[in-house]
Amino acid sequence: MTADPELLMENQQQESTITYKPKFDKRKYYFDKDAADFVIEFIEDHCIDPISGDPFILMMWEIEIIYDFFGVKRKEDGFRKYIYLFLEIPKKNGKTGFLQALNLYLLCGDGEKSGRVYCCAGDEDQARILFDGATQMVKDSEFLSARLALTGDRISHPKSGSHFNVLTSKSETKHGFNVSAVTFDELHVQPNDKLYETLSPGIVLRDQPAVIMITTAGYSGTWAKTMHDYAYNIKRGVFKNDAWLVKIYAAKKDAKWDNYKEFKKANPSFESLPGFGKRYYEMRMQELRNRPTARSAWMRLHMNIWSSSEIDWLADTKWDKCNKAPIDLELLKGRECYGGLDFSEKIDLSSYSLIFPPFEGCPWITWVVWFWCPRDTILEKQKSENTNYEVWADDGHILTIPGDTVEHPIMEKFVVDSCGIYDVKEIGYDRFKAVQTVIKLQDQGINCIDVPMTPGHMTIPVDNLETWILKKQINHGGNPVLAWQSGNMILKEDYRQNKIPDRKRSKDKIDGMVSGLIAIHRYLGSIISKPKKSIYETRGVVSFSFRDE
Repeated sequence: MTADPELLMENQQQESTITYKPKFDKRKYYFDKDAADFVIEFIEDHCIDPISGDPFILMMWEIEIIYDFFGVKRKEDGFRKYIYLFLEIPKKNGKTGFLQALNLYLLCGDGEKSGRVYCCAGDEDQARILFDGATQMVKDSEFLSARLALTGDRISHPKSGSHFNVLTSKSETKHGFNVSAVTFDELHVQPNDKLYETLSPGIVLRDQPAVIMITTAGYSGTWAKTMHDYAYNIKRGVFKNDAWLVKIYAAKKDAKWDNYKEFKKANPSFESLPGFGKRYYEMRMQELRNRPTARSAWMRLHMNIWSSSEIDWLADTKWDKCNKAPIDLELLKGRECYGGLDFSEKIDLSSYSLIFPPFEGCPWITWVVWFWCPRDTILEKQKSENTNYEVWADDGHILTIPGDTVEHPIMEKFVVDSCGIYDVKEIGYDRFKAVQTVIKLQDQGINCIDVPMTPGHMTIPVDNLETWILKKQINHGGNPVLAWQSGNMILKEDYRQNKIPDRKRSKDKIDGMVSGLIAIHRYLGSIISKPKKSIYETRGVVSFSFRDE
């Protein structure tokens, strides 16, 4: 199998000045420099960067990968040594554009007849980015647009009868694919191995297929982490698999988030791509000093360190600085506010929060929270959870309910009464635990809104609360139960950096934090939904006079 002669003629090949030399067992393999240079020339001569519109110039780390993957060949038959490429590299290093260019080469430059090239993305958005970028490369290149056909969601090479398609994890996983090349972008987004296991067996009918996996570090406990562990052990020499080329760019696992040397080591494109230089790094460092919860994502996405999906909440010192003043409930009577309910089912704490927007004489957001616990479980819970339940109950920070189980009617009456004292606009609730209570509240004319406990609903409240705390724009009045729970809270983060309180992994109870975040959700929703006043209502009419010169 040889490259298309037409492409060779079009490429005015020049003597390469690249000094990189791949390492391999010279008894079994050899280096075909011309084959590797041809891939480089194809990309740099015919591919246009879809973002900048300039010719696609490969960076040294990309050239090294091409030299290894496309240049090292088997002496026994002249086919490529490597079938699998596992590339792990942080965000902002240009891996998506590199992948788009590789896919176009594999489609029409690799000499494959009736090739079937599939690029796999985790979701529709990422698939669209991949396909649209590759399509734009074709449109912007006079050479490629004359040889490739764009039809719907397919790019075709009529001369060889080859096709390029993008698939997502939701695509049909029927077997029988005759695959010449399959690439996975952001492997860590794939929910499981189904698409991989469906497509990879299809390479058996090809002489030198390609299975390319490119990803940023993700979370432990995922299929992608399993693939990382396998690839890493090949790189270490623990596992032997000559068909795998493994390239991992990452900081040391114990590196600190602000270790500049390790950051540069993990990012081979640093200071080579527009906007990805020292200024970007310094800007992010300033942000991370003020937002400690963002450091976990930084370590994963920019230092390429695999992590758990758990994020510790803010440091206690940040929380304590928002004990701005004792909360005066008399001052809050009749004031606009938004509620959040987190009711337990049996013996745990239940919580009700009210969020009061700033008003004249009170320049900050005020967070009032109440807790309930069955009276007969106080001592037992104090012992098992190593807390001050009894003291908190005596001081009125926990309201006790007679018996050993939660009695919702007592809490329902409290909520109803509170709506007569404060101007409660809405009360958000988690449907999982509060349906019956909410029905009774709604029967009494209280506006209750379902707030699902999902990352999509919780991310904005979490981010806003974090900002308010860091800027000291909220007053929690030093409630000791809430302070304890703020220190317990662990956040779970998905691949889009959406966050949600994780009850299972949190260090202990977080009911008050949850009810507060639900209340914040409704408060923020009210801000968005309020109609904006016309400028003429707030400024009045401005008149102008003109003079003739």
